[in-house]
Amino acid sequence: MKWMPLSDRWRERLQWIVDVIVKDWPWKTIALLLAVFIFFNIRQSISYTQTLNLSIETELDTGGLSLKGFEPNTVRVTFRGSESEIRRLSVRGSEPPRVRLRLNQPPPGSTSLSVPISAENLIYEGDLRIVSIVPKAVVAQFDRTETRYLNIDLPTIRGTSGMERVKVSLEPSYVEISGPSERLNDLVERSVNLSTEELDITGRNESFTTALRVQPPDTRSSWVLRPETVMASVEIIQNEVSRSFSSLPVKIVQSQEGQQLKAVPSHVDVVVNGAPEEISTIDASSVLVIANPAIEKDTNFPIEMKVDVLLPHNRRIKEVTVTPSLIQLYPKELPKVEVQEEEMDETK
Repeated sequence: MKWMPLSDRWRERLQWIVDVIVKDWPWKTIALLLAVFIFFNIRQSISYTQTLNLSIETELDTGGLSLKGFEPNTVRVTFRGSESEIRRLSVRGSEPPRVRLRLNQPPPGSTSLSVPISAENLIYEGDLRIVSIVPKAVVAQFDRTETRYLNIDLPTIRGTSGMERVKVSLEPSYVEISGPSERLNDLVERSVNLSTEELDITGRNESFTTALRVQPPDTRSSWVLRPETVMASVEIIQNEVSRSFSSLPVKIVQSQEGQQLKAVPSHVDVVVNGAPEEISTIDASSVLVIANPAIEKDTNFPIEMKVDVLLPHNRRIKEVTVTPSLIQLYPKELPKVEVQEEEMDETK
């Protein structure tokens, strides 16, 4: 058996590798460039980042101390993901990411506690990855618990049409609140009232009663509210006025080639109901009464129909009444023209 020198075997292997690379090199070059292009496109599509300052939510074990706040009170988190996932973080109405910590009471004699923060403490939606969390830990500060009573402001009303008056009363109008002594005493000294969630009356026309959740003074401290909800009695009073427009002419819409028509009566009265600030600004010349008949060859006259009333745009109008409610359309009589023919002698 004859053995080849080691250098010759390596030379043959190297030549084989070179032959494999060189063979069909144009196609291999195109495939390599395509692979690189796809790689960087995929990497770019999933490598968008966004950094947010997140507030801290807490769950505190019961005990003699209340949470006063954190130092710092926000956490700076950088997310990585696709373009669509990153954009969703800024979409109004979507649930924002947040930090939630589970806290125990500090050791006896202590009023602070260092709390580490990791990705497990982050609550967010979508397929996102956590790039960084700054800081890695926050200091929870505690204070002795006190209990006071605070009044509640009337809720912010949403969904009004501008054509009603809304009266709201709360029962009870105050709540018992327990929390950190220093923060609570500051609220009492400044006569700060608590607020509730918004009151939505969209589509409501009649009075009703609903429960509203009372909002704590802030989210950085631990607060206990008793009760957590209050009953809101909502009285809706329709607020509208009427305005009359007398003897408005009826305008008939018809083609130039069609038979000319006349309306009987030719003038009508219009009454408009709506918001006072809108009704008062309507000019009589801007109110148009239109009759738009459908005329066929075999149409029998008179035509009895309702008219349309056109009002200026952007008017909050509730109701429009026309008197009389129906008009009649007749063919308009055209003036007769007599033509006298003169006989002329023709000269042959």
